[in-house]
Amino acid sequence: MKFSEVYEVKRANDQEWFDPILSHDTRLFIDPLLIESYPDPPFNDARQLLQEFFDFAFREAAATTWSDTNPRFRRLLSMLVFPEVKELCLGYTARSAEGLGGSKQVARLIAEGIYDSLAAGIDSLERFEEVALLKDNIGADRISDMTANILRRQLAEYTLAVCRRNRVRVERFHFPKGFFNFKTVRWEPLEIELPVNPLAPVRRAVLLVPKQLLQKLPSINYKDFGDYLSQTHNEELRDEFGLDVKEGLDKPSIIEIAKRKWGWVKEYVLRFPVRSRGPYDLGRDPSKLYRWYSAGVAFGQSNPLPEPKPTSDADFVGFIDELIDWFKRGVEGSGLWRLLWNDNGPPKDERSAQALFFAVTHGYCRMNNIDITPEAETGRGPVDFKFSNGFARRVHVEVKLASNRKLEHGVTVQVPTYMQADQVQHGRVVVVAHYEELRDAVANRLRIWLRQVRGVDLQGIVVSAVKPPSASRSRRRR
Repeated sequence: MKFSEVYEVKRANDQEWFDPILSHDTRLFIDPLLIESYPDPPFNDARQLLQEFFDFAFREAAATTWSDTNPRFRRLLSMLVFPEVKELCLGYTARSAEGLGGSKQVARLIAEGIYDSLAAGIDSLERFEEVALLKDNIGADRISDMTANILRRQLAEYTLAVCRRNRVRVERFHFPKGFFNFKTVRWEPLEIELPVNPLAPVRRAVLLVPKQLLQKLPSINYKDFGDYLSQTHNEELRDEFGLDVKEGLDKPSIIEIAKRKWGWVKEYVLRFPVRSRGPYDLGRDPSKLYRWYSAGVAFGQSNPLPEPKPTSDADFVGFIDELIDWFKRGVEGSGLWRLLWNDNGPPKDERSAQALFFAVTHGYCRMNNIDITPEAETGRGPVDFKFSNGFARRVHVEVKLASNRKLEHGVTVQVPTYMQADQVQHGRVVVVAHYEELRDAVANRLRIWLRQVRGVDLQGIVVSAVKPPSASRSRRRR
């Protein structure tokens, strides 16, 4: 559900705050460059604060050596720890930082980027997000987290103002890392009243952000820098680095170029006041990052399930099967397949299919007092969805793409293992296929794989998200 739905806020078209989906992260990020053109309080001095923070970090790094036994170095690392700001409901779940050891390891990556800069004679950054050009694994989510941590107090003040205007109930929250104190060189706690996210697995606040600050990627990013290099420094790349730009530049090459040719980075960055893309167009939503939810909910509201409320264990399992079949009919016969494809051609990823499944089904579940728990919120859930009505009535549902290379393992090992561990007897694997040949092949394989499963009731359903032939192509065939 969206924030406005949970708190019954009637949004006017001119309201500038982003209305987050509280059950799923929207894959947008705070773009620091957009803050420069956002003059209203409490963000009117936000860009200056961001730059001051990283200028300070550069001075600290320049004044100390890299050593875990050095208290000043440890203080620098503590300064650069930026936990994921889950209160925003933005970004990616299952962050790659988990594989890196979490935000403390990311702090080391940022510190390495700063020390690499100093070693290359760079004593400051024009804009702090340039650090992403100096170190791998610092992408859009990291930049957004850095920004949100440093501006947490401003985001909290903005959210509270929105809540007061719309009479949204708030509670008091404590943030151990609320704001950075330059005098004490440490993060200070912050207590402030904020709305609660009732769909989060733990007690968690909601932070709102202006729509004008959101983009798919930070304006300064390595892909765009690589394109800039290909367009403006083609000959030098070939002569000095032995690189053929026709084959494209990979990220390690771009990072190495940035370290050795910082003047090129300055050229690139200075062009951005003119070249900035502006905020992401949420109204048109060209990448379908947001409108899947409204489309899924609209389908559910206009296509009520004919099944009566489940009154027995068998009815409950049958009801979940009907939900899955309703999702299948929506994708295959009511145009929801469009939300599983990007506008520019390629299919969307597995998380998009899972999100659409949730949007279609959660309304039915709410009306029938059935709990649907999306495990994707943590990125570490054993299965995608758990449907339950008390302890005895439970069904696990996994939503995967036919193109998933681990599909067989998921069907034959992963889902049965977690079903048995959770003492759940009934499970379903919903496989979404974007292409005809893959759809037909997976349908055959799925039957074979399911025969290997013992001890639980696990069934598979294939959903076709194949693009139908266009009217013009149909006419040509006739």
